[in-house]
Amino acid sequence: MVHHEMRFPLCCFIVGIFASDSTSAQVAPGTPEAVRAFTSFGSGIGQAGFVPSTAPGLNEIYMDGDFFGNFWQAQRFEPGTGQFVQTFASSNYNVDVLRLFVADVHPTPGDELIVVMSSGYIYLHHQVTKEEIEVIITGAHYLDACDMADMNGDGRQEFAMLGDYGLQIFNSHGLLTSHYPTIEGDDLVIGNMDADAGMEIAPGDGTVLDFDSGTIQCSRGNGFGSEMALSDIDNDGMDELIYAEQYYTIRAFDVDTCLPKWSMSVPQVDAMTIADSNQAGVDELIIGEGQFGDISA
Repeated sequence: MVHHEMRFPLCCFIVGIFASDSTSAQVAPGTPEAVRAFTSFGSGIGQAGFVPSTAPGLNEIYMDGDFFGNFWQAQRFEPGTGQFVQTFASSNYNVDVLRLFVADVHPTPGDELIVVMSSGYIYLHHQVTKEEIEVIITGAHYLDACDMADMNGDGRQEFAMLGDYGLQIFNSHGLLTSHYPTIEGDDLVIGNMDADAGMEIAPGDGTVLDFDSGTIQCSRGNGFGSEMALSDIDNDGMDELIYAEQYYTIRAFDVDTCLPKWSMSVPQVDAMTIADSNQAGVDELIIGEGQFGDISA
């Protein structure tokens, strides 16, 4: 079963820490001088995802930094105060952070924080120290969507990217392994959506690509919208596709039969995810409304 992290945009504020330093040559004695600053939350965060750390005892959540998504940050929940505290903020990349992941794609032991940029650059960071481990340059440009999974079963994650060059598949080293220039869309998901053992890639344009054979095994002419997620909603051992269409409709689609399963009307959908939010053993569809900020499951 494949789950995708929440991507709900939020707003907050900027704070700073100041100190009086009479020894500085750049400021007059007694003048407050910024010695460290934290961007607390930001404005419109969550477009790149809310991703929990997998490092033991770290207890952090990674997220993008603002509406334009040009930096990322780490937040830790403090039970005593009931507040989130920022533990790290990256520098400004001057380009959008497209997606955040936590996975093992580098020989360094453990999972890395993976920062995928709309420019096709991928930055790998150590989760604890936040040190930059590696920069992967894929050659992709003007990306709209990205997802990753171990699609070929080699124990390493591959990247599926949608952008100006169509759908491109890169290995964990950033080398292009497959290219489908006519496939496009605003979002994509990867999972086991049919009865064979291989993985499928479903982009927003309505095509479902079988990774192993490189063939289109199913398609929907009207596409799959701009918000997509996967869940085995009928317990058949295969992921079904859930997507938001034209803001006010959610549809479920069975890729194995290439037929719709159900649809429902909802308030305007700005963000969507699937998770077992109450830990009852059943997935919930969680929707962030676009106009009034309500979240419903």
